[in-house]
Amino acid sequence: MVPSRAGNGRLAKRIVLGLGHEAGAVSRILVHPEALPSIMERIEADLLIPGRGEPIRNGCVVLDGSTIAFAGPIEGAPKAPAGTRVHHVPVVMPGLWDCHGHFMGIRATNVEDIAKTSLPVLTARSVADANRALIAGFTSVRDLVGLGIHLARVVDEGTIPGPHIYGGGAMLSPTAGHGDLHMFPTSYIHALGAAGYFFQLCDGISECLRGVRNQLRLGARVIKVCASGGVMSEMDHPVWPPSAPAAARLSTDRIWTKRPWTS
Repeated sequence: MVPSRAGNGRLAKRIVLGLGHEAGAVSRILVHPEALPSIMERIEADLLIPGRGEPIRNGCVVLDGSTIAFAGPIEGAPKAPAGTRVHHVPVVMPGLWDCHGHFMGIRATNVEDIAKTSLPVLTARSVADANRALIAGFTSVRDLVGLGIHLARVVDEGTIPGPHIYGGGAMLSPTAGHGDLHMFPTSYIHALGAAGYFFQLCDGISECLRGVRNQLRLGARVIKVCASGGVMSEMDHPVWPPSAPAAARLSTDRIWTKRPWTS
């Protein structure tokens, strides 16, 4: 039940309800309690997993508008006033974190499909993926290359359902590095990057700094640096360090901007 900060600065507390599947019941998620009217809601659970400490049998969570007013044994919960909505569920727990995800909008693990598919199609699929992640219990996702940098905005404003998204935007990679699609001409990769696709080729310190600032311009909350080869790359090997000096300079630039993290 620990509060997390949405991209627009609001505090948003989200919890996952396991309502079971009996008699046609379905699992539900409470999304953006701050958008709810200022009414009381009470969730009584056979098992409360608080996130800190041991699970609690016969637990209770009380929501007062956008605030989690109580989480603990049901005996210690404040009395529910008239009009309080009461939910009875098997399990209630805090939302999960996915610390390394990708809202890319591809249907298979084939990076070539990114360059062969239009951005609107990739985006539409990613919207569905964001909702799917939330329904699965993930209320925060660190998107380390993908469309999450844009999805975060529409999730935070309440336009679409989804988790808190810490988006990095485009990965920064040297030519022939992990973020380069070697099966296509270099000119095509540069064109895709300029068109808004989520990879940017950067050779040398000045280009890397520009790449970082391009992502900050879009609202990046984390920077993805391909400082070595990658497992899914066609040509480069994971142990090759093609851009270590530039990556070190990127850390200096991160300190200067005092904004996101580097991954």
